[in-house]
Amino acid sequence: MWSWNKTDTPQYKYGYLQNAWRLPNGNTVINNWLDEWEIVDPKDMAGTTQAIEVNPAKQVVWELSSWAEPAKLGPCTTIQFLYPGAPAEEDVHFGEIK
Repeated sequence: MWSWNKTDTPQYKYGYLQNAWRLPNGNTVINNWLDEWEIVDPKDMAGTTQAIEVNPAKQVVWELSSWAEPAKLGPCTTIQFLYPGAPAEEDVHFGEIK
């Protein structure tokens, strides 16, 4: 069984991993949420990954980190794929379920 952990891509900054989707090409898109209420200084959010796609070898295909204008997407809670046959949310979890 394939698994991925934040430590597999330590060069990226994460907050709280939320959802993961397996794509038809075998890659996995993982979204990350940053608890903006725990951040004392909003500048600390800069550089945090909002979403990442990794291949089965755990290599990063792309990363989304948009904290500056004009896009300034802010904390990412989820991603919705909008194409026919888009992957449904898988039964995944990050860490112990409480």
